[in-house]
Amino acid sequence: MNFRKLTIGFVFIVFLLSSGCLPYIPLPKQASKNSSIPDNTKDSTLAVKNNSSYDKEIDLLLKDEKFEEALKVVDKYLKENPDDTEGLATKAYILISLDKNEEGIIYCDKVLQLNPKHAPTLNNKSWAYYNLRNYNLALEYAEQALKIEVTEYEYINKGNALLGLKRKDEALKCYDKALEVNPRSALAHVNKGDAYYSDKKYNNAITCYIKGIECNPKQRDAYVSLANCYHNLKDYKKVISVYDDMLVFFPDDVDAYYNKGYCYYNLKDYRKSLEFYNKVLSLSKDDGDAYYEKSKVLLKLGDRNGTYENLKKAIEIDDYFVEDALDDEDFAPIKNDKRFKDIVKYP
Repeated sequence: MNFRKLTIGFVFIVFLLSSGCLPYIPLPKQASKNSSIPDNTKDSTLAVKNNSSYDKEIDLLLKDEKFEEALKVVDKYLKENPDDTEGLATKAYILISLDKNEEGIIYCDKVLQLNPKHAPTLNNKSWAYYNLRNYNLALEYAEQALKIEVTEYEYINKGNALLGLKRKDEALKCYDKALEVNPRSALAHVNKGDAYYSDKKYNNAITCYIKGIECNPKQRDAYVSLANCYHNLKDYKKVISVYDDMLVFFPDDVDAYYNKGYCYYNLKDYRKSLEFYNKVLSLSKDDGDAYYEKSKVLLKLGDRNGTYENLKKAIEIDDYFVEDALDDEDFAPIKNDKRFKDIVKYP
């Protein structure tokens, strides 16, 4: 097993409503463009139609990312209002959020038949094509949106599409354009970091991720990507520091605790490593990776019984740990032991 180098992907800005209303990103945070809320918070609510029970219900469901429930609500609304542009746009957004991209595109087209210049839907359609890895069409619709509305979000979407096409220099220019519009755009900083990261320019990426976190300290993906950079540079102490900062906002993040355990293991602080693998298992009792890594830590601490117990649990969860254990040099001291051979079923 190894460091959980979590893949976040590029944060793709998507929009639900027409000009002046609220845009959204799929994960990990929903972004807002609302003049009453500072842009750097990226944490607000949706209003599809003002002052209605529908607004409030759909707003809360989308904020909590309860997309299946939101879909039922919007379907009920559309039965009574089948040609409502915002309702159709909302359904398109929900479908794409559920990774039902083809169906989402159908609803985007319904919106565009009613309003060909509906920039939020052009962005949603760009997002759907990006998810389908059709980066040329993702770029086409991002550029159409940019002709209608010029904000940081259109530039970020265009940059993401260009990045999918491996046109990294052009993507970076788009992120810089976004930052000209809003120098405190956390998303632009983070996506710019992703572009550098994909090119293995880790120090440049680090600068961008740190700026993104300064603009919005509640972006999980920014911490994860920053930690990945430091891991690639084998700066385990910095990785731990990043996850410490992240855990302030995401105190039950299993992957953060797991990676802290991994880093302490590499720093040969085995008791600290054990502490964090135990924390993982307190939050996720069926985490085979944590049992496997814990077994190695206990071996370093001289607890062979604990080693065998945890290795056995890992293999019971998934037998691919058998091959890992046979190839893992950390188990060299016990590979000839009968208990080890019995657990891995090795003759």
